[in-house]
Amino acid sequence: LIMIQETMVKFQETISRNYEELTNKIEKLDNKFDSIQEAIQKNEQKIKTVEVKAERTEKKLEQVDQRMMETNKNLKDSLVHLEMDRASFYLRFQNIIEAKDEDLGKLMAELIAKTLERETQEVIREIDEAYRVQTNYAKKHRLPREVYVRSAWKNVRDIIYKITREEPIVYKDKEIITLKQIP
Repeated sequence: LIMIQETMVKFQETISRNYEELTNKIEKLDNKFDSIQEAIQKNEQKIKTVEVKAERTEKKLEQVDQRMMETNKNLKDSLVHLEMDRASFYLRFQNIIEAKDEDLGKLMAELIAKTLERETQEVIREIDEAYRVQTNYAKKHRLPREVYVRSAWKNVRDIIYKITREEPIVYKDKEIITLKQIP
């Protein structure tokens, strides 16, 4: 009987030790669980702040994209206006027979000077550049290349155009057609 009692006491001690160990382990697990939950909450908050920042960044990118598109459109419009403005200084002449070693600027200045009844040097100062351009029309009809003349002043171009429309220029017994440059 004493032996049974001693065994029972030992058994109770073992049970109480096991109980304390289990209680300690459960407390540790509770603490770990609490820390895991806190970490999850912190991560969720971080995710939310990152999402908010991502949304802001996306909105800013959309705004920048919109501004870039507007700027691009404005640049295209400006380029069109510049091309139109540049073209407003050009006249095109058709049927000017080509010659070897021709000085196109001087030739055009002489023809225009005769038409305007001015001196050649005065017209040379008003012509910025003169050059020939191969067009499909000229190539198809086996005509000389067109001559493009850029005048220094827009009103000079208009005067030349008006006069040559009323009284065409004749060069080497051929009537020269004068056209405005259209972009």
